[in-house]
Amino acid sequence: MDRKHTVEHLLLSRSSKFHDDGEISKLLESRYSLTGSQKNYLSLKATEGTHGAKHHKSIMTAIQLPGRQNRFSPTKTKNEFKSFITDNLKLQDRLTRQLRLKLKKDPNLLNNLNDITELRICKNLIRYEDYIELNKLWKGYMLEILGTTNHIPTMVSKLSSSELIGSELEVIQSRCINNTGTKGIVLWESQHNFVMVVPRQANWKNDISAVKPEFTLKERIGGLRVISKRNTKFRLQLEAQESSITFDVIGNRLLIRSTDRATRRFKNHSVKDIDV
Repeated sequence: MDRKHTVEHLLLSRSSKFHDDGEISKLLESRYSLTGSQKNYLSLKATEGTHGAKHHKSIMTAIQLPGRQNRFSPTKTKNEFKSFITDNLKLQDRLTRQLRLKLKKDPNLLNNLNDITELRICKNLIRYEDYIELNKLWKGYMLEILGTTNHIPTMVSKLSSSELIGSELEVIQSRCINNTGTKGIVLWESQHNFVMVVPRQANWKNDISAVKPEFTLKERIGGLRVISKRNTKFRLQLEAQESSITFDVIGNRLLIRSTDRATRRFKNHSVKDIDV
């Protein structure tokens, strides 16, 4: 084995103990040989079988499951949000059934209440008011994107590729008649749906009724709504620097993920299937 160009050979050559390369090579050969006098030794100590198995299991758990132990894992965050939506939708359905049974026993139960959340069973309802700050953040975000432009085609192009989470949308046309008139703040956008939080006693009935409107139990509760984009038309009010502009958003044109829409360029062209 040629050791003349190793780091050990270079370091030993600077020592005054060795007079030539032959002595250094001889030392290195004995150092790394199987029968030499300067062999390396590795001391191993036997351990108990049960203790070693437990230790091995804990190490393997730490190696194989890092995502489950990390509460900031993107996968876990997504799952937590899905659970949040599912749990609140189930809560709203359960409260609707419970209130219907209570109203059969006491028809005047809700007449003396200023807000349905005054009832003990409704205290965990998701509230529209808690997400108004999110809408304010979205408005500031849009002001930064639009800048000082008042050119409508430019505004439409920027709006088409912008994030809609935090915006306030109103359903003005839908195949599901119960969704028509629904107005709320967008909490999540998927490829096919908007998840919105709507106010209790939706205020759109106040705008179209000359007398005191009657609200269904579902409208009194408010909370989350999952609105399909397909065959649905939304209305979005956008505040520019010195004016407010209203846009109609065609849901069928948004049947793509928001991440994909952000990188896509939308061109202005005539569309025959949109009624103006």
